[in-house]
Amino acid sequence: LVSLDGAFDEIRETTVALAAGDLTRRAQGDFDGAIAEVTDALNTALDQLQDALRGVALAAEEVGNGASEIAQG
Repeated sequence: LVSLDGAFDEIRETTVALAAGDLTRRAQGDFDGAIAEVTDALNTALDQLQDALRGVALAAEEVGNGASEIAQG
């Protein structure tokens, strides 16, 4: 029960951080079974979200650079 409480606290803190816009927080802890699967999946999802947002930022920068070049003639 204590490890379940710890796991729940990690998942809660990580999702609260995500809701606040913090994509750097990861669930940490040495969990087993289904809890480990959930925390690993949460962390993987956060990694993928962070990577996707980096890609969007890079694409937006490239569009902005292209628009500047066009505007300059």
